[in-house]
Amino acid sequence: MAQLDSFECIAALPQAIEHFSSEEAPLELLLALDVSASMAEALPALERAVGEFVRRLPPSATVSLVAFNDDMFPIGQPADAVERRLEILGNLQAFGGTALFDVMLRGFDEMSRGSGRRALVVFTDGDDSSSRATRPQVRLAAEASDVALYFVALGRGQEVDRLLEGMDALATLSGGRVVRAERTAQLGERFGEVLAELAHQYLIGYAPTNAKSDGQWRKIEVRLRRPDLRIRARLGYRAPSP
Repeated sequence: MAQLDSFECIAALPQAIEHFSSEEAPLELLLALDVSASMAEALPALERAVGEFVRRLPPSATVSLVAFNDDMFPIGQPADAVERRLEILGNLQAFGGTALFDVMLRGFDEMSRGSGRRALVVFTDGDDSSSRATRPQVRLAAEASDVALYFVALGRGQEVDRLLEGMDALATLSGGRVVRAERTAQLGERFGEVLAELAHQYLIGYAPTNAKSDGQWRKIEVRLRRPDLRIRARLGYRAPSP
């Protein structure tokens, strides 16, 4: 594990790190699964991949499962046993469109009430087709949140450059990333990649020297003193509005 003095936080000016948590800090997850009509053949493989993902989470992790098509709805409750939630997932039928922007916007909103390490993991196989929310609204929500956004992309979601670029821009902004599954058989492996990354996250906090509540976007650069290591971190944050 890297030591605290291995990090240097820069946001226009050097900032003094006041808080540091290792990968042992509690993790809160919201896993949003696309069950639109195009997912009919892939649902059994998705159920298996999600089951493996959830079972491998550390006992201290809190996970909420939701499904979405034209709307978003919960898959059981966080207090339900894993097998019960997977049973509900296995009974779902694929239908409807894909309200991808809506589910991201609601996901950021629901997770904004938490603290510590938080991640929104979105599985989708296509483009947004039925959201009321827009991409600029989702970007503003991502800027205002400290939730890391990850995508597991299948089908058109990982084939069309325009879709990949849009997902990658949002994920990179938040400190997350996009993983691509070319076939349904790869879903377990791709969810495993996300899990491995979530298991090796650090939480760094500081009180900005710029205390203005001006609603402006402020860039953050996290540098490592060791050149042999690479880091993925959110690109900045949105200051509170006046």
